[in-house]
Amino acid sequence: MTLKIEHFETHHIGFPFQTGGPYSWGREEWDHLDAVLLHLITDDGVEGWGEAWGLTDAIAANHSLTNSIGPAIIGQDASNITGISRMLQGQFAEPGFSTANMQAISAVDIALWDIAGKIAGVPLHQLFGDLKRQKIPFFASLFCYEDADIVSERAADAKAEGFSMIKLHELGEEEIREVRNAVGPQYKVIFDLNGAWECQEAFERIQRYNAYDPYWYEEPISPKNDFETMARLRAETKASLAAGENAAGTVEFARMIEAGAVDYVQTNVTKAGGITVFREVVDLASKKNVTMIPHSPMFGPGLLASLHLSACLDDGSISEWLYYKEIGGDIYNFAFTPDQGSIEVPGGAGLGSDPDMGVVREFTVASD
Repeated sequence: MTLKIEHFETHHIGFPFQTGGPYSWGREEWDHLDAVLLHLITDDGVEGWGEAWGLTDAIAANHSLTNSIGPAIIGQDASNITGISRMLQGQFAEPGFSTANMQAISAVDIALWDIAGKIAGVPLHQLFGDLKRQKIPFFASLFCYEDADIVSERAADAKAEGFSMIKLHELGEEEIREVRNAVGPQYKVIFDLNGAWECQEAFERIQRYNAYDPYWYEEPISPKNDFETMARLRAETKASLAAGENAAGTVEFARMIEAGAVDYVQTNVTKAGGITVFREVVDLASKKNVTMIPHSPMFGPGLLASLHLSACLDDGSISEWLYYKEIGGDIYNFAFTPDQGSIEVPGGAGLGSDPDMGVVREFTVASD
């Protein structure tokens, strides 16, 4: 039986939240978290949920879903997930940096996989392979405070809550030094630079910052997709490097991995092209002994998709949790938040849970 995609709805939601400091990145205040949810309904009434990257691109992603990507899938066979993914990428996106169109395509792909799991009556991870882990470990991704006292306190809090690793977005050596003092010499700390350094500065900084024993350096150089320079940096400094959260399409990830640019590839299921692209990147990475680290600072269907995908990854993989201080709502009523640094893989069919529509309506952002 063929199920046709009959209807779609988008929901731009935003939750008030606190970072635990005066600002987050670049001395900009950030007091709400946005997400774009996609609700697909087939002609037989089967429903699927997806998520487009929303933290920084919610308005653009929602516009793309509403006006381009959504209308293009009406009447399509919901079971033809790979075919729809390729059709949408061919018409609306190119491999490279993630765009609003690719984020919208990601939402469609996630929703279609949710439908597939519900039709089969099994959790998504059963469609992907053997369940290797029932609980997924997360590291705490801290905001950029540019304040040694605040960031070291937040780092100590995360450690006390059971996170086995933290990620910093600080550039200053004082902040990094105080965090290392706060968490101790054996605790794992990631340095995320967000492409802050030019090539020569990256070589110089890494040689100095190695004294603080980073677990990896993330996106150390600008431009972020200069994989040849990253490969040289990795080889000459012997530092572990990570990248991928801004990449989209299997071709771009293949270019990164083939260049030898990274030890860890960070695919974001809501930005890169959805579950279909994520699984293709896993295959590419495994052939080159590169570890998949899901980039997953989401709190909607993208998070649940990441949990199912992570359940099929080896023990060396760990996922990312956005370490806010407080948040004003949750579409899953806080059923999927870390406990001692881990989240249980959902056991229900498809993604395992549908959003609470009361919460969705309460936190819907005014029309874009």
